[in-house]
Amino acid sequence: MPLRTLLRFLANHPQVVERLSETYVIRRLAQLTAYAITRGKIRMEDEVARLSKSSEGAVQKASSFKSTFMREIQEGMKEANKKIKDQEKNK
Repeated sequence: MPLRTLLRFLANHPQVVERLSETYVIRRLAQLTAYAITRGKIRMEDEVARLSKSSEGAVQKASSFKSTFMREIQEGMKEANKKIKDQEKNK
């Protein structure tokens, strides 16, 4: 509880905050934080680009599969119709 009171007291005084912001430790922590955020953003963008490239390949594969599947179904239907017509002729 006393620690919370002390931190609240320090945070509510602009002079103390300004003095702390000028210290090496606080400036270095701010630099490291900015670096971590920037690196995270760059990694996210790279990962999104990589995933979008791989998803394009997946979309092409799915499209190719669909067209091949539809072509095979149509050929199968034509063959089945042909067999039915041949059976009707033979009767």
